[in-house]
Amino acid sequence: MDESRPVNTPSDTNSKLPSGKGHTEERQFEKPYRQLIGSLMYLAIATRLDSSFTVNRLAQFNESYQDVHWSAAKRVLRYLRETENYELTYTKDNLGLRGYSDADHANDESDRVSYTGYVFILSGAAITWRSQKQRSVAISSTEAEYVALSETSREATYLLNLMTEMNLPELTKISIGTDNQGAKHIAENSVCHSRTKHIATRYHFVRQVLKDGKVTVIYTPTDMMPADVFTKPLPGPAHYRCMKDIGVIVC
Repeated sequence: MDESRPVNTPSDTNSKLPSGKGHTEERQFEKPYRQLIGSLMYLAIATRLDSSFTVNRLAQFNESYQDVHWSAAKRVLRYLRETENYELTYTKDNLGLRGYSDADHANDESDRVSYTGYVFILSGAAITWRSQKQRSVAISSTEAEYVALSETSREATYLLNLMTEMNLPELTKISIGTDNQGAKHIAENSVCHSRTKHIATRYHFVRQVLKDGKVTVIYTPTDMMPADVFTKPLPGPAHYRCMKDIGVIVC
């Protein structure tokens, strides 16, 4: 891939990755998909969080990959070649610790399970992030966003406890941005609505932390949502806007 043509995004926004049995074992030596995904996963976890969604998506096919998946994985290498001068960069600021929560509702045609994405930013760059499929099928975009908001609140609670152990008393509350007004309303209103009573109890954790004053939920428009990059393939301008927001910049 040293002489490959660079691309400016890790995923093609129009790409469809089919599920089903592929030529796995017999093609493993010719096209070592698992080894490539393992290496990309290391980067996505360590510093290149801008590729997290794509790598997580491709990792689902470790046991059933086809040529289309191999090509998609090589595209990530082409993207990394294009952005090899980008890195997480921290700078001193007065904004404190803040989080962002996002979800992509049922965009995966194979199972219609939504994606959760969140990121927490401190000193101008991300300190923790996640891109992962949800555990169940959400029947609406509001439900998918609410589930993501709950998972984000769990991470916020951990970070608050960590900050307390580090003797940083000024960090007593974390704001979490979401781009879904419905999810924000459900979190702030503990009344059981008919359209939310089917949501698993574990996802109402966000209500408890709101009541305890550990987090606040604020509305963040989609075009200002850094966590968007963890839930879906984005076109170039939106992708690089998210990279800047999470602190992955040219150095």
